[in-house]
Amino acid sequence: MQRIIAIGVLLACSSVVVATEYRCQPAVKNYCSIEGCTTETEGFQHAEVFIYNSDGPALGACLWTNCYTGKASQFISTDGEQTTVVGQLEPEHSPEMYSPMLVSLTVDKQLGFTAIWQYSGKGVTLDHGKCEKQNP
Repeated sequence: MQRIIAIGVLLACSSVVVATEYRCQPAVKNYCSIEGCTTETEGFQHAEVFIYNSDGPALGACLWTNCYTGKASQFISTDGEQTTVVGQLEPEHSPEMYSPMLVSLTVDKQLGFTAIWQYSGKGVTLDHGKCEKQNP
């Protein structure tokens, strides 16, 4: 009887999904508008980071003067090679000064990422870099 219970517990535990958190640090930033794109490779990395937690899923972005957080919608490619999360994120402080921000983050199996933010009718910012898994 104990063996049956142990097997049942083992099977129950094996089906538990462990949330994974990714911390994504950009290496290259592009701002693109109708006039074209500009590229930066230095001077901004210390002020920008994107965090994705598969539990929820949840998305966060710290972008210069404020951090933004919120729930996200998750889309996994049919081949399973990449995951995209999109969320309308709320500012963590001073909502009277900072509007909610739409952020999209795509992470591939090699932990490369593209983040899109600062969406507007005039342009968009794209960050590219690598993510690190924060927990297994």
